[in-house]
Amino acid sequence: MDVVVKRLAYHLLCAWLWVRHALQGVSGWIKQRVEGVTPRGLARWVGKRAKGRGRPPPPPTVLGLIVTDASSGPQFQALARILAWQVHLAEMQGFTSVLLYDPSGTLKDRVEELIDEPQLVALAGPPLRFHRGWAREGPAAAGPGVDVHVLAAEDGEQPLEAVAASPRPPEASGDRVGDLLAHALTAPQRLRARLAAATGTAAVALEPDLLVVFGPALTLAGFPAWASRASEIYFGGPLSQASGSKLASILRKHARTRQRHGR
Repeated sequence: MDVVVKRLAYHLLCAWLWVRHALQGVSGWIKQRVEGVTPRGLARWVGKRAKGRGRPPPPPTVLGLIVTDASSGPQFQALARILAWQVHLAEMQGFTSVLLYDPSGTLKDRVEELIDEPQLVALAGPPLRFHRGWAREGPAAAGPGVDVHVLAAEDGEQPLEAVAASPRPPEASGDRVGDLLAHALTAPQRLRARLAAATGTAAVALEPDLLVVFGPALTLAGFPAWASRASEIYFGGPLSQASGSKLASILRKHARTRQRHGR
């Protein structure tokens, strides 16, 4: 009888140990799954919530191109490809202006060479009108077309110097927080108006909807700060590898990006 009781107790103990081990394994598996899935699920939910905020960007009309390596022939050809594609974009999406910025001033000195690139000479469609700096060269042209302002580092400095030398208009004063906030929010608009008045050209007040940087690194390289205040910035990689399809891909990405502006 004692032997039977001992064997029964032994089997019950083994069964209990097995059940306990199995429960520990199941508990560990459940804990691992919960810890692994919950953060991802939460992150996915938060991401969907964040994507739902903001507004789709308006159709772009002003494009900013920052070029830091446009000194050789292949780079000139790549830039011509981008500008040629810009003509098609003007027909399809209503682009009106391009701010082409090269901090070294090389492009500004070699505008004629850029205009004579075969890809631009053979263009059919709205013309590209090139201007050195902010001022329009020649009489204002009527009809469709794209104004390309070729800028250098000096074009980010001289307008500010002109504003600093001009009389400062009287500013409204207010004691309430709301008045001060409204005054701060309209500061960029007032600065653009002063820039246009001091330089005598409205082009200096243009704000690109997006800035595309072509070069070895993502840098604004002294691009006029007042013009890049609300621009979406994209990196296009080396200029020698640039193409119209690359620019089209960036534009599609821009169209899908919801703008929140702090909201």
